[in-house]
Amino acid sequence: MNKKRLWLGILAVAMVVTGCAWNPERLRPNYYVLEYREGTENPALRMSRPFPKSLEVLDAEVSRAYSKSQLVVKENFSRVRYLPDHLWASRLNDAIPDMIVQRLRAYRIFSQVDRTTGEFDPDYFLETKILSLEKIEAEDARAYLRMEFFLRDSDSQKILLSYKAERYKPLPDPSMVYLIQSYNELLMNETDVFATKCRSFLSGGQDQVTLETVETAGQDLYTLDDIPPENMAGSDGELLLILGTDTDDLIRYNILGLDNDVFRNDGEFNKELTLPPGRYSVTIGESQNISLEVEVLPKMRTVVSGQWAELSVKIIDGKNNRVRLSYDIWVKETGKFEYYLLGPGTSIGDDDLGQPNKVWILPPGTYMVKLGGGSWTQLEDFTTIDLAKGDSRVLTLVVDPSGEGNMLLGAGVLGEEPVVLDRPVVHKGAMHGNLSLAGNNEADPAHPLVGITVTGQLENSVDATFPLTLYTLRSIYDLGLSSSNVSDLRISADAYSLKNVLLLTPWESSRSLRNFSFYARGDVQTRFFREYAYFSKLKDLILISAENDTVAVLTSQNRLKSKNPFFPMRLKEGTGITYRLVFGPQASLSLRFGYGWQQEVNDGFYKYSESKPGHNIDYAKTYDIYREQPNQTFHGLESTLVLSAVNIFNFIRVNSSLDLLFPLSLEDRSVRLENENRINFRIYRNISLDLRLNIQYDRSQKDWVVYNYGSYLRLSLFY
Repeated sequence: MNKKRLWLGILAVAMVVTGCAWNPERLRPNYYVLEYREGTENPALRMSRPFPKSLEVLDAEVSRAYSKSQLVVKENFSRVRYLPDHLWASRLNDAIPDMIVQRLRAYRIFSQVDRTTGEFDPDYFLETKILSLEKIEAEDARAYLRMEFFLRDSDSQKILLSYKAERYKPLPDPSMVYLIQSYNELLMNETDVFATKCRSFLSGGQDQVTLETVETAGQDLYTLDDIPPENMAGSDGELLLILGTDTDDLIRYNILGLDNDVFRNDGEFNKELTLPPGRYSVTIGESQNISLEVEVLPKMRTVVSGQWAELSVKIIDGKNNRVRLSYDIWVKETGKFEYYLLGPGTSIGDDDLGQPNKVWILPPGTYMVKLGGGSWTQLEDFTTIDLAKGDSRVLTLVVDPSGEGNMLLGAGVLGEEPVVLDRPVVHKGAMHGNLSLAGNNEADPAHPLVGITVTGQLENSVDATFPLTLYTLRSIYDLGLSSSNVSDLRISADAYSLKNVLLLTPWESSRSLRNFSFYARGDVQTRFFREYAYFSKLKDLILISAENDTVAVLTSQNRLKSKNPFFPMRLKEGTGITYRLVFGPQASLSLRFGYGWQQEVNDGFYKYSESKPGHNIDYAKTYDIYREQPNQTFHGLESTLVLSAVNIFNFIRVNSSLDLLFPLSLEDRSVRLENENRINFRIYRNISLDLRLNIQYDRSQKDWVVYNYGSYLRLSLFY
């Protein structure tokens, strides 16, 4: 009954979590409106005294392909796609003329501008045709408008003035709000051009306004976007700096008010910053050496992009595995040969799941990326790159991780070639070997003891990355052989460990929740060969099974088969929630909490118990009693800490894990603890020193802390 309640509780928690992760808002359509914004008006077009003419603006004629309520995306020259969840709140044939009326009224070109003049006939009719209003889907997405204006005389019905407009607008901000307000800006810009033509026509050519006056000041530096009504705060505006690189790296900038130099603030790239209207100086870059002047208008969003260069450094080995290495960036002084140090950085390795690669914000210029430290004058393990304004480059360096000084094999901007594309599945393997020779003559000067031990380790890892899913596999197999002039070849080490973790990341797009995920894990610890216990003198043995039955009585034995192949086998399973805490490019900590199960399968695993005279066998002999260990199963709440720190001081790597299980199935519910630690010191090329320390505590087995440690000088071969 308790188990049934437990599973019902787990199912209820899963349903609640699933319900929280599912967002019903995604099923609701989004409605958009075209609203008039006074902040986009051009004061140069405003007249002090209007012409004594009246104008009636008729309903717009919208091309059939664009007259639907859905927004339109053009995929290629002949194919369009309608967005079912993004709809116009009002028909375009009515919304666009309403905006034109408000713009022409603001400029006071006509004495009267209305959608209808009532009982009085107007002097002119304004007809508009919307031929295209769409988003062009491409690598550089754009908003596109094609429309026509016709000024018609109300008496003669003749067209007196016409204007055909066609204009694109880049979309550095991929949001739908920015797309809608790009449409707004395109429509109002073309209306401004038509307004200048009306002034020239009504004045008989005497009133000439240059088209340059119509263009928005600073258009080459930033663009204007509208703020959604729910985000409006009085008459404030917003500033948005957009990176050209797709990254989760947190990059900040400083801002200083020019109209009020007391105002100071800081912002974050790709995140809107609410500001009072006015002019501002924005300072960005690694050394805060890039300064931009922008203007924030009421209820408008100023979008800045492409006014700097962006550089990401990606370091891989010859098999396209990401490698975590330190590097330095040097910048060349203008007009000189010398470089000066800009700053250090560290690349991201395949093990750094969820950690963003660093994006350098730089002014245009020539830069050197150097591995291994030292001055640029050493001219080794380096490459250079030229960056222009608006560039967003990924510089790939190919290295030999096992070479001295991380020897650079090649470098360059490889674009979208398959060699630099991130693979969904990455495998890495290594073979480590250790050979030791020892001897002594303490026992017999004439017959010294000479022994040789060979230890090998096979290490493999697999990292698979898919949408909302991460899978990692780690396996380590240790095998040791030893022999001496007084003993046969023996297996001195035989241990296999396999760890699997599956992560579900439903919140990877959320900045505040992306480090949380659900996990499911399965671990195995086993062996592949028989193990014998060797005795220095002949012994008499009694083997007792886990059911307390006598299995065998052995006399005059010099060894005992104490373990069968594959046993003892230890299994671990668990599921729950995890949080990954990233301390920096070189260290991370994963915290897990959930429900876990553990099994110990001990078939044929015998351990020494005691020595006593042979009861009912032979009272004259003393027998060593070996008992078969029973199989055990545990379940309860589990907590795991996994620490990873690599490339410390360029030669130290630390991996540590701490498993805690709080049993719910035993009378003795004391915590079960397992701690595995491994520290590797790289000495030279493929030679390193490996230190290991394992700690266990299980009061149901032993009432003390059990530990084992060892050190190995090893030679590694990577594959």
